[in-house]
Amino acid sequence: MRNRNFLISIHLLLIFRFTSDAQTFGWHEPANLHLPAAMDRFEDIYFLDTNIGYGVIYERFVMKTLDGGASWDTLTSSPYAAYRCVEFTDDGKYGIAGTLNSSATRTTDYGQTWTLIDLHDSLYPDPSRMCGITHIGYSFLGVGWWGSDVGRFYKSGDAGATWSTTYIDTSLATGLVDICFFSADTGFITGCKNTTGNIYTSNESVILKTTDGGATWSKVFSDTVIAGRVWKIQFLNRNVGFASIEPYYDPDTVNILKTVDGGNSWSMIPVGRIHNNTFATPIGTQGVGFATEQKGWVGGWYSGVFQTLDGGVTWDSLAFGGNFNRFQRIDSTHIFAGGRKLYKWTDSIQAIVDTDTVTRVVTPIKPRNTLYTVSPNPTDGKLKITYELGMETNVVLEIANVDMRRHVQLFNKHQKAGHYTYTWDGSGMPEGNYIIWLGTDEIPLVQKFTIERQQ
Repeated sequence: MRNRNFLISIHLLLIFRFTSDAQTFGWHEPANLHLPAAMDRFEDIYFLDTNIGYGVIYERFVMKTLDGGASWDTLTSSPYAAYRCVEFTDDGKYGIAGTLNSSATRTTDYGQTWTLIDLHDSLYPDPSRMCGITHIGYSFLGVGWWGSDVGRFYKSGDAGATWSTTYIDTSLATGLVDICFFSADTGFITGCKNTTGNIYTSNESVILKTTDGGATWSKVFSDTVIAGRVWKIQFLNRNVGFASIEPYYDPDTVNILKTVDGGNSWSMIPVGRIHNNTFATPIGTQGVGFATEQKGWVGGWYSGVFQTLDGGVTWDSLAFGGNFNRFQRIDSTHIFAGGRKLYKWTDSIQAIVDTDTVTRVVTPIKPRNTLYTVSPNPTDGKLKITYELGMETNVVLEIANVDMRRHVQLFNKHQKAGHYTYTWDGSGMPEGNYIIWLGTDEIPLVQKFTIERQQ
């Protein structure tokens, strides 16, 4: 009997080995988790390992999984907390969930209970909002927010109990999105510089670097051609890193950035274009993540995800998921992607998309907010701008003349859900083709119009 059981065990072991060898790496969906609203998504995810992870849903939840995303528990829920980012210390005890509505929350018991924290930011009337967060040991470091007139660098050396705020020199950046630190001294923040005047200089995507823990910053990347904002940033090691750009101009274009010298210089890599765009809105590229220097993915406010297997030389579109805002690399064989759902890239037999299954159709997602067709169009300079907000959000309303490179910011403020009309008198602006930019916490919206005057 012992010999028979021994032979059965060896037989099963061999079956398992050959089955494992036959597995291929690919993306799969750990759980069929459908979020409540069409535009909801994982704004951010943070996994301690391949099993324990956290996710935040804008205006809704902080969630936790213990089984790699197969099941989720809601830790805290609020219809008023505009959750944007989440981070934990390595032991999982202390965590911060940053928001875009003047508050952040903290846990000291592995996410079981959460309390509001004070970021000590009272110098400027624009309230404190945290877009991105990271940690070094028991220190948390955060930045925010993407549409601000003054960028903030938040720092806590005691696991989030107390905070200090440093204001970024506005000649370097104003709106800030993401943050990544190698050590207590060396790190990077991403975002943009918005000022009045020339449209290209007022819409500049930037990456800043510090070597003294955030006391001073230097600009290591700047672009005023596609402009927009540098959104997410990721480093594979101390030398190789990637970042994504949410473009201001030519919004159907997808590009990323790469560094091979520790972030001192960055090169732009063209990814592709979003085709069949039936909506008059920029499609924001946001999430970027690489498993190795050769294999990586890019996603954003559109369906599907772009994939490269040769370091960005060529790209394909995988037809799964959408709304991707964060890719997190655990190691070279385990990647999590947070968007409309949570996806995991690993050696799973249940992979829904393997590395050889591609499609070139990427379908945009209709935004929750609406920017209506402007009137009159063409106009002599006086224009009525009407828009609908389906949610409470930060709003930046701008008008730009692409031909003459003129730029006007009409306002930058927080607004509740509802119907809004804004009358603009552009009689002093020259004739030409213009765009209206309605930036919100979701997909930015654009409408085109022309100024023509009778001779």
